[in-house]
Amino acid sequence: MIIMKMLVLNGSPRKTSSNTYQLTQAFVEGMKDELKAKLDVKILTLSELHIDPCRGCFSCWTATPGRCVIADEMAGILDEMLDADWILWSFPLYYYGMPGPVKTVLDRCLPLNLPFIEAGADGRAIHPRRYPQAQAKTLMISTCGFYTVNQNYEALIQQFDLTFGDGLKILCPQGELFARPELREVTAAYLTHVRQAGREYAVTQALSVPTLEQLRTPLLPREQFITLANASWNIANPKEAADSQQAKIRQAERFTQQMAAMYNPAFWDGKERIFEIFYTDVEVGYQLVLGKTCELRALSEGAYTTRVETPLSVWQAIARGEIRGDQAMLDGLYKTLGDLHLLMEWDRYFSGPHAPQSQADQAQTRKKTNMLLLILPWCCLWTLLPVSHNIGGNLAVAAALLLVLAGQKWQLTVYDGLSGLLVGGIGLLAVQGCDERLLVPLSYLCFGLLWLVSCSTAIPLSAHYVKENYHGDDALQNPVFMKTNRILSCCWGGLYVLSALWTLILMLSKLPQAAILINVLSPMAMGVFTVWFEKWYPAKIARG
Repeated sequence: MIIMKMLVLNGSPRKTSSNTYQLTQAFVEGMKDELKAKLDVKILTLSELHIDPCRGCFSCWTATPGRCVIADEMAGILDEMLDADWILWSFPLYYYGMPGPVKTVLDRCLPLNLPFIEAGADGRAIHPRRYPQAQAKTLMISTCGFYTVNQNYEALIQQFDLTFGDGLKILCPQGELFARPELREVTAAYLTHVRQAGREYAVTQALSVPTLEQLRTPLLPREQFITLANASWNIANPKEAADSQQAKIRQAERFTQQMAAMYNPAFWDGKERIFEIFYTDVEVGYQLVLGKTCELRALSEGAYTTRVETPLSVWQAIARGEIRGDQAMLDGLYKTLGDLHLLMEWDRYFSGPHAPQSQADQAQTRKKTNMLLLILPWCCLWTLLPVSHNIGGNLAVAAALLLVLAGQKWQLTVYDGLSGLLVGGIGLLAVQGCDERLLVPLSYLCFGLLWLVSCSTAIPLSAHYVKENYHGDDALQNPVFMKTNRILSCCWGGLYVLSALWTLILMLSKLPQAAILINVLSPMAMGVFTVWFEKWYPAKIARG
């Protein structure tokens, strides 16, 4: 197998915790995805190596040609450079240039050139390569803390172009956002584009226009980034040094400012909402007025749409992704008053303007579940079997078979499949002449057991279908949603098991019509209860 080598020079003082290094990892993984040869990657973290500055003695040109007289770890780096197919320089922008350790390594590359001066192809003066057979391609990945590449990277770009030629450069402004867990959706989308860049470069040694456009798109708009960046500096005012409460209030205000900066007006539906948050451990609160923009204002006695009462540390942990907000609510770590809609849509409203599609948004492009597919085959049994064995049985079997065709448009669940088998089996028994007074109660019993058994599984029956009203599969990660549906599935299962009991009794008695009436009214009553419970129970949990 052909083995190709890449040398990664990690020039960030933050080492592998570097924001730039996240991009580098994504790019390298992308190359590994598509490169036909095996890619052997050597990563050198420059801040961990002993590399002295160049002395300017020119001994590598005169006394010891091609070899530096300084006895440190630079000799090993030069050997790796000569052996590599690609050299990837990875570092953040420091003062419109490169960090000190990177410049030191670059200066110490002098042994790779000859002392003679020649005119290059473009007419400029150059020192020719000492080892022309070493043809490693040079790449650069860099991030910076400003909001744009323009008027920040020009000096560095020219230095690299003059030194190595016009190699691939991935330059990402707003790099500090990669250190913010609460922005992981935005930054993860960018890292996906970087990985795609690695795939394309492995095949064509270039990037497509769409990928270049994605890489050049800022993570956040300029004004939003400036607001977020300025609010992130948690620097104490000297006047607060002796007043810890004022320091906490300032921290709460800065954190709320950052929250406001992450507002995404693209998801505004035209209805103004007021989100009120009160930090119980700091005893201070704020309001965010959500409209075309997000206005931060002091707590007032005016009406709110949604109010959250929480310790500052809890809400910060939720923002960092250390704990799930819905799980924290279930555990009683914070309280919510008013409309829960805003919290359910939180990841949309405060996702940043370039957030990728969530599973909820992608639901428009995937097949959905449909509870009618579950219920209709059973309804054929319940309504038609008492009328005619043959009609009820045959239509029940036909309805079960039609589920296969329905699967072309809808997503079928395991319960749709089980229902098809059970309804089809009972329908065949009916066609064979079995007593409908036993088959109808049996069908209610089977349906009820489906609901009850599902309560002991990871996903209760109703959650498979109701999730479509709550952002699709995202809802299955919400413990409040799951607990609510587990209770409701248990209630519906109990109802249908009881329906089997009273249906059997009434159909064997002289009042079979009463069974029909009760079996129509009882699900209607349970439906009313369900509509009420699925709103009341989460609100009860939210209130604490």
